[in-house]
Amino acid sequence: APVVRLIVHPINRYDAEARLLDGSLDLAIVGDPVVTQPGVSSDELLIDEYVVASSAAVAAGTLDLAAYLAAGHLRVAVKESETGMVDQTLGALGHRRSVRCIVPTYGQVPAMVEQSQLLATFARGIFTGNSNRLQLHPPPFEIAPVRITLLQLHPARSSSAQRWAGDLVRKVAEARREKERME
Repeated sequence: APVVRLIVHPINRYDAEARLLDGSLDLAIVGDPVVTQPGVSSDELLIDEYVVASSAAVAAGTLDLAAYLAAGHLRVAVKESETGMVDQTLGALGHRRSVRCIVPTYGQVPAMVEQSQLLATFARGIFTGNSNRLQLHPPPFEIAPVRITLLQLHPARSSSAQRWAGDLVRKVAEARREKERME
């Protein structure tokens, strides 16, 4: 393995492609990335279903659409002019949720939900390790799962170290999928 220095940056689905192309990132792991340039390759690593998380203090039971829309919501910041997949899906159905808290990173979501009355609708993986302290509900509307994707420059444009790192990420994702199949 080459000598590697790993620096992790939060990145959203809209900015990952440009950051790869300008050389400020070597690879990106992003949910539902927006990719338009032929110089960037994408490999789906996993598919993760959406869930609605709430604190234990929020009433348990079935969460219907009316209760969902009446509640306050938490979301992660994306570009100011962009909305996430949840809001796009709700908008297409003629609905809008009340976002009352916006945090800069996904890592803050579980603790914020646990300490509040807010709902958070994200891929199940965001809540891994926290699900015993939170209630996880199916969304009360149809929404496509999140596709977690590895983005990197096409092999002809990338270094051997970048290709090695991408191969390593793909192997780890495959091992995870294999483990899930065995369970």
